[in-house]
Amino acid sequence: MAFCVDVQHCHDLAKSFNDRGIITKAVWGAMDLDERRQTLAKLKSGDIKVCTSCGVLTEGFDEPSINCILMARPTKSRGLYIHSV
Repeated sequence: MAFCVDVQHCHDLAKSFNDRGIITKAVWGAMDLDERRQTLAKLKSGDIKVCTSCGVLTEGFDEPSINCILMARPTKSRGLYIHSV
């Protein structure tokens, strides 16, 4: 899971991973809900290896298969940082 600065950053980072053969999908707030559900199901099944996120998949999201968090955006919020890791 990679937490990004903005939606464009989500897409750019996902492309960087995909260009290196790591199956990655971006998830953002205005994304179609059915597409988001499908993406998260693929993350859970392992079909997607990395999910980049902007403004979603934060508080309340729990996916036990995630074993690495990338804080790919700055934050001065200790609470946000602690929640993410």
